[in-house]
Amino acid sequence: QVDFDLFSGTPRGKRKVIFFIGPTGAGKTTTIAKLAAKYSLHMGKKVSLYTTDNYRIAAIDQLKFYADAMGLPFYPVKDVRKLKEALHRDGSELILVDTAGYSHKNPENILKLKDFYQAFGEKDYIENILVLSSTVSPSNARSVAEAYEVLGYKRILLTKLDEADFLGSMVELADTIHREYAFFSVGQDVPFDILNASKKLLAECVIYPEKLKGIAGEVFEKT
Repeated sequence: QVDFDLFSGTPRGKRKVIFFIGPTGAGKTTTIAKLAAKYSLHMGKKVSLYTTDNYRIAAIDQLKFYADAMGLPFYPVKDVRKLKEALHRDGSELILVDTAGYSHKNPENILKLKDFYQAFGEKDYIENILVLSSTVSPSNARSVAEAYEVLGYKRILLTKLDEADFLGSMVELADTIHREYAFFSVGQDVPFDILNASKKLLAECVIYPEKLKGIAGEVFEKT
């Protein structure tokens, strides 16, 4: 199944908050920048970027660079109090949150992300999206998907399709754990190398793996 609307399931009048969760190296930061561009520049939504990743200074600087380039609010928050303060003055309708990449073998750290949920109120609608690299082994992908289930997520964002050799195991994984795909990241170029998840594209890439090598991102104009 696929669902590529970030506002999907959001009740009317609620602010959508999406935590992008997953291991280090999955491509969360650049993917968030691509989606921020898609929703702010292309679709005209009020978007702000947050990061709870206090471990990698480079990740903070990278996301700030993208936010500044697009003229979007950016808030690095190291604890619940800082997050509450930022949310209080944030007038966005879509909040995209970058998180620290935690090993699937350390469930205690993954659970720490739940602490940040305390900062949100009744007007917020929170969703987690698992960011998963299509280049990892089937057993690793399964282990990561199961480890992050403690946070609850309905959708997977699949990255690095352009680097993958085969997608069959990823299709099988989503089907087995009953999750939907949201987007496919297909390169390093921000903002263009991202595609809405498509059953047709998945099927074509499974049947014709060579298609993965020439896969290209979306082209859009500013509205």
